[in-house]
Amino acid sequence: MQGMRDIKRRIRSVKSTEQITRAMKMVAAAKLKSAERLVNESRPYSRTMREVFQNIMARAESLEHPLLKVRNGNKACYVVITADRGLCGGFNTNIARLAIEHSPNSEKVFLPIGRKGRDYLAFRGNQLMNQGYLAGDEPDIHLVQNVVLDLIKRYQNEEFDTVYLVYSRYVSPLTQEPRVVKLLPVDVEPEEDNKGTTHTEHMYEPSPDKLLDALIPRYLISQVYRGLVENHAGELGARMTAMDNATKNAEEMIESLTLQYNRARQAAITQEIAEVVGGAEALR
Repeated sequence: MQGMRDIKRRIRSVKSTEQITRAMKMVAAAKLKSAERLVNESRPYSRTMREVFQNIMARAESLEHPLLKVRNGNKACYVVITADRGLCGGFNTNIARLAIEHSPNSEKVFLPIGRKGRDYLAFRGNQLMNQGYLAGDEPDIHLVQNVVLDLIKRYQNEEFDTVYLVYSRYVSPLTQEPRVVKLLPVDVEPEEDNKGTTHTEHMYEPSPDKLLDALIPRYLISQVYRGLVENHAGELGARMTAMDNATKNAEEMIESLTLQYNRARQAAITQEIAEVVGGAEALR
């Protein structure tokens, strides 16, 4: 009977866990709809900013802006965007691991956005610029502006020679692609999903060279904000998938434990019947 009580206790525990994972899946699925909409709205703006910037750099005769000059040093800053919460599979770990493994010969300093990335990097002894920032429940443009302006100031003070953005591009609830994007010095390359397309010619007033001071911060803000938006949607998609798998595993475990309980109950009943029959035979 002790074994049956243990099995019933485990069944109750797994059922309670199943209810939690099912609820978390539903919450993530509900939030994912608005996150996907934000991704679809941010991509055209980010893509257009890249196109405008490419057009300016192609038409400008001389580019002497300090944020465009390539330096010979090997000190790199990595802005690592992760989530504040876990329970989303290997989503956060994949991003932080990519940042650590990228450009292994560089002297690295990390600026984490998201609690999980900060904890992962700090636990492994990596140098952090500061305590980082929380990603929050929604992408925050004011946070992005503060981060970008601080990075520009530090870069101009030559605290590091390159700046990279590491985040996870949202493809679908089942697929997220960790990627590294170079922010500084600004070197705009066509996006993989936008290569081969024709670009619109733009007219600028004043000259392209004078526009760089205003456009470079806006361009960097658009890229970091897009990374935050994509990462937020990817986090929700990964959590929804992870909680769905956890719910299915809980259901399978409940079935297995119920089968064990029924077998133990049958064995106990059979043993009691055998004892009754044996006792009746002994009284004859």
